[in-house]
Amino acid sequence: MTPSTRPRYGLRALLFLAEQDPDQAVSVREIARQENISPDYLEHLLHTMKGAGLVESVRGAAGGFKLARPADEIKLKDVFTALGEKIHPVWCLTEGEACPRSGKCRSRPVWDRLGVMLEEFLSGTSLADAVSQRET
Repeated sequence: MTPSTRPRYGLRALLFLAEQDPDQAVSVREIARQENISPDYLEHLLHTMKGAGLVESVRGAAGGFKLARPADEIKLKDVFTALGEKIHPVWCLTEGEACPRSGKCRSRPVWDRLGVMLEEFLSGTSLADAVSQRET
């Protein structure tokens, strides 16, 4: 599985926010600068994640974005889901019978199990977990 830039950049932005004071909003420009992401693209991602309840926006001179919930309540899977990324290691698991070999494919059980493990990891790991793993 190679995630698109949407969940990769979205996760980077959320992990950055998880490391900040939860009561202070951070500007899109600052997040973009720190994470080396296009501000326009980041703003689009943040608005999408706002709609999913992952971040909230604050208006005004000290405005920007902050996490909508504590970092330990936001799972990595939430980021993928909010940004429309499928969590499957290979395309044929999402396409069902589109692959002519799906009924007799010897490797499909391997990919299927890997998909289950990936889903479990993303569902069981919070932003706080990811931040603490980075610090060790």
